[in-house]
Formats: sequence, C-alpha cells, structure tokens
Amino acid sequence: MNDSTVAVIVVAAGSGTRLGHPEPKALVPLGGDTILGVALDAVLGMREAPYVVVVAPAERVDEVRERCAPRAAAASVDLVVVAGGLTRQESVARGLAEL
Repeated sequence: MNDSTVAVIVVAAGSGTRLGHPEPKALVPLGGDTILGVALDAVLGMREAPYVVVVAPAERVDEVRERCAPRAAAASVDLVVVAGGLTRQESVARGLAEL
C-alpha cells in the first residue's frame, strides 16, 4: 500500500444477471466505456490519490487487471485487483482483507 491516507474498494464482482447481460455487470458497456471504467474514472479523479482495490469476478481477475492498469498508471495510483466471492458480503470482505 502507498502513503495515501485514502483507500477505495470498488466491488465489481457481480454477475450482472439482473441486467440480462452475458458479461459481468462491471464489464457491461456504458457509453464508450464500461460500468467499471466509469466508476474508476470517478475514483481516480479524487483530489487525494487513493489506494484502490478492485474486487472482480474470480474468473476475470487477469482481464480486469489488464483493463485497469493503464488508467491507474496514468493517474499515478496504486491499484490491485482481487477475486470476489460467491456473495457481495464475501467480496467486500476480500477487498477489506487486501487493505
């Protein structure tokens, strides 16, 4: 973890079933981006550079890491991606454990 006094956990491990989309919710297109991309832009635009933990679907961790890395690097932000759990509660717990 960096010297930041701010940390943000982006819980993005949802399946998107209720959206009726084949992609996990975080990877669903939104405008010219994805839901995760829009959320990350907001986090990376914070006044103080946060330490960011993205909780992603377990089977997509590498893909999410590859998608997020350029944005984090451009913002000079430390970002890690961890696998989510079977429930939202477990996913949040995994994000907290990373901190």
